[in-house]
Amino acid sequence: MKYEKDKITVIIPVYNVENYLERCLKSILYNTYTNLEIICVNDGSTDNSKKILEDYSKRDKRVVVINKKNAGVSSARNAGIKIATGEYIAFVDSDDWIHEKYFEYLIRGIDTADLVICNYIRSYRSGSVETDDAYRVQSISPIDVLKNKELKKEYRTFVKGTFWLKKYARFMALNKANEGLPWVDWNDEDQNIKGSNEGLEAEIDYIQFLQYIFVKQFNLLKIHAHQKGISIMGDLPLYVGDDSADVYEYRKCFQLDDKFYPKFVSGASPDYFSKDGQLWGHPLYDWDYLKKTRYNFWIKRLKWNNEIFDILRVDHFRAFDTYWSVPYGSATAREGKWIEGPSYHFLDSVYKQLPKLNMIVEDLGELRPQVHELRDHYDLLGMKVMQFSFGEDERKVKYKIPQHCVVYTGTHDNATLKQWYEELDDKERMKEIMKGLGYIGENLVEDMLAYTLECDAVISIVPLQDLLGYGKEARINLPGTVGPHNWSYKLTSFDDYQNQIQIIQKMLKKAKR
Repeated sequence: MKYEKDKITVIIPVYNVENYLERCLKSILYNTYTNLEIICVNDGSTDNSKKILEDYSKRDKRVVVINKKNAGVSSARNAGIKIATGEYIAFVDSDDWIHEKYFEYLIRGIDTADLVICNYIRSYRSGSVETDDAYRVQSISPIDVLKNKELKKEYRTFVKGTFWLKKYARFMALNKANEGLPWVDWNDEDQNIKGSNEGLEAEIDYIQFLQYIFVKQFNLLKIHAHQKGISIMGDLPLYVGDDSADVYEYRKCFQLDDKFYPKFVSGASPDYFSKDGQLWGHPLYDWDYLKKTRYNFWIKRLKWNNEIFDILRVDHFRAFDTYWSVPYGSATAREGKWIEGPSYHFLDSVYKQLPKLNMIVEDLGELRPQVHELRDHYDLLGMKVMQFSFGEDERKVKYKIPQHCVVYTGTHDNATLKQWYEELDDKERMKEIMKGLGYIGENLVEDMLAYTLECDAVISIVPLQDLLGYGKEARINLPGTVGPHNWSYKLTSFDDYQNQIQIIQKMLKKAKR
């Protein structure tokens, strides 16, 4: 069967259903679609249900039994979700039974949908039945969700409990109504954050629904990753775009003029690599106002990201110490100057309100000692990039990677490891360095990969391009440039990964990571 490769996890909440349970299990086990994981959650049954489940788990290895205290059907389903390993999840009630081709029909419908549902036949003890196109598979829609009591409750909880959702949805609906114009060019009514939602209700509801589905899917992905021993790292940019829901809704948090244009914008100072510096163009924060509000904007931002990710990387950490401020409208970043950031006062407030924040920080570049002192005061992991550690600029050479850091072979802004080595002028010097670190020095790219995994850093990160030995064609971004080559790389096949899997496994085993 074409779709048989996709495992389906079937979750069955069970509570005192001994009279119906066997028929339910048989209907699932005898399905034409056999690639199933059947998780039966015994929710504190006091009848013979537990024994029935145990008997079936002995007969068929696909049947997994969880025993727990009674806490209701939702709790039982969530317990099943936590250990699910299938590509898809299906729910079957323990007093129901299903058609022999139930999963075959559903899995075919998933090709064109994120969720699929079907109708049912209602059977009565008298022998009568009610049916209405019982095996028609259909894509789920917002209306479908709102008709389902459990999903409706879940959706309402999501909308109520997600602080950014309504604001974001309204902004995006207004953006669509204004044909994508920047919000500073909208009329006064639309610029008003407390303005009317008249005429926008349907679009706002739809955007909220899309976010609900996305978060629901992401949480399932996160559960699956954790089952595989995988943590998910998020990446939080320091700055946000001027034409964004953030600036629209929280405009007092930014340095804006009376017409809501930035007074000053972000960038980086001129340095060894760029005589004009870097002009990023994001509106700068009004740290005095943020301080008065106990950094509420940032606290909410960090709290949400800390909840959805296992580890959070915060970009451009040095701006909390000092940031480069460029007058709006400047041609280059040369016209900017350094401004003192919120420093210890900000981070003290952050950790007081979010003591369990799991954060690493981007601390690359030429930094004043105060940045390192700020980082180390909060025991934060900084970043090291192999290409910078072995660069040709003698002032920057640090062959030994320290313990308390996160090490990368390269980042999205760097050449791939292979490209970097191919363009290196003094390859012989690099060979000697690697020999000094205990490597043979014959395949420098492989040696550097191995060292990244074997060094004393807390976390080692290797982009897939480097893991697979790709060159210039796989570079992600060239900073300071605009063009179709930037942020456009896509991995279109895992064939190369499959071919390299033994080598990768060997490196990981040797590194004991």
